[in-house]
Amino acid sequence: MADALLCAVDVEEEDERSDSPRTIFKAVKRVNMEASKRADFVRKIHVKTKELIEKKGKSNAARMNKKRKEMLFKPGDMVWVHFRKDRFPKLRKSKLKPRGAGPYKVLAKINDNAYSIDLPVDEFGVSNSFNVADLTPYDGEDLGASVDAF
Repeated sequence: MADALLCAVDVEEEDERSDSPRTIFKAVKRVNMEASKRADFVRKIHVKTKELIEKKGKSNAARMNKKRKEMLFKPGDMVWVHFRKDRFPKLRKSKLKPRGAGPYKVLAKINDNAYSIDLPVDEFGVSNSFNVADLTPYDGEDLGASVDAF
């Protein structure tokens, strides 16, 4: 069985967990094959497997991103900053401390997933670039101003 190669074969029956056909790997016995033919055979297997992996990756991405809400900010927008425990350890050592601060102005867009924020450096002492997961849009309502004094 030393000359056996693995070959990807498409089966037309549907898998109950996904929309794409299953891929079954079968052992195919090849004996006395020339080196060039064997190399071509292996290249075809690699191309077919790569196509199947890319197809499955696209279908997985479409399924997972179905409910994803895309957050894009422009320079000048106001945002709230979320305090993560690993990035702001002194500000998150108690459950009773605030989990965020703001609103702060967006200075620049680094890419769709990262933004530069106008943070006071002396107050926080961290970099001013933040992931979009740590930013929440500021809607303009100040919670402290709406509460009447008793």
